[in-house]
Amino acid sequence: MIYRVVRCTAFCILRVFFGLTIRGRDCIPRQGAFILASNHISNLDPMVLGSVCYNLYILAKEELFRPSLWGAFLRQLKAVPLRRGRADLTAMKTALALLKNSRPVLIFPQGGRGGKKARPGVGFLYKKADVPLILAKVTGTDTILPKGRKWPSPGKIAVTFTRTAKIDRAGSPQEIADRIFDQIKNSLLLTKKIN
Repeated sequence: MIYRVVRCTAFCILRVFFGLTIRGRDCIPRQGAFILASNHISNLDPMVLGSVCYNLYILAKEELFRPSLWGAFLRQLKAVPLRRGRADLTAMKTALALLKNSRPVLIFPQGGRGGKKARPGVGFLYKKADVPLILAKVTGTDTILPKGRKWPSPGKIAVTFTRTAKIDRAGSPQEIADRIFDQIKNSLLLTKKIN
């Protein structure tokens, strides 16, 4: 109940105040598991993607889960704590179990906002789980709520979903993560050229 109310409220706010537009929604499977890999440019990104994809579990930095009462609320919103900076096997096993139980999972391959290099987590999940991989490209959130700012500014948000070209599951999780992140970066460059 809490999840549905918060998700619908977030979607309405983003649509009305920030002109949220969505492209490629037909790329999202109507049911079953998939990995959603997205660029990460603002703290708004999880809220944006969570509001447009139903029943999406989100890997989020563990610092957000403190204090414990706030952490319990985030868990109600399908957030899964992830330790950054080192391999978090607990979070990866949780995400893998969700995927194997037909739940979609969102992961930001670059880790923190604006990261320049992929982390191996997305490669691990893609290698181990035989589920579709969907790419998401979020734009506009970095001007509305850039790093260091507490309150949003006016602006427009857009999300574009694409299915990936076939990505080889061979190699290490890091090598696979690099391939996935390259596709996300290429989709961003292509969009900038079109716009």
